[in-house]
Amino acid sequence: QDRYRAYPGFAEFWSSYPNKVGKGKAFEAWMKQNLEGNARLIQTGLLRTLAYLTRDGGKFIPNPATWLNQERWQDEPRMASPLSSKTAGNVESLRRAAARLKGEDPDAPG
Repeated sequence: QDRYRAYPGFAEFWSSYPNKVGKGKAFEAWMKQNLEGNARLIQTGLLRTLAYLTRDGGKFIPNPATWLNQERWQDEPRMASPLSSKTAGNVESLRRAAARLKGEDPDAPG
């Protein structure tokens, strides 16, 4: 719509945000907090946390208005392991087996 075109920072945020619901509410949050001047900071924060936001198939992505209202671009989430818990367990078992084969203590930090 035309009302969004005057705010290129919001347009960039919206195009990058992985959960495109509630655009009107997101725009209201953007305007209420006067975020256009912080668009680059917000976009950088969004891109930095995108992997975290989309983890587990994107089941936990907040609505864009919530993300903006909570200033989530400032989040510093702990990144999840790319390995499933089963795969991580297999990797650990292999590490321990390799240590034993080399005559090392499998409980030593690796």
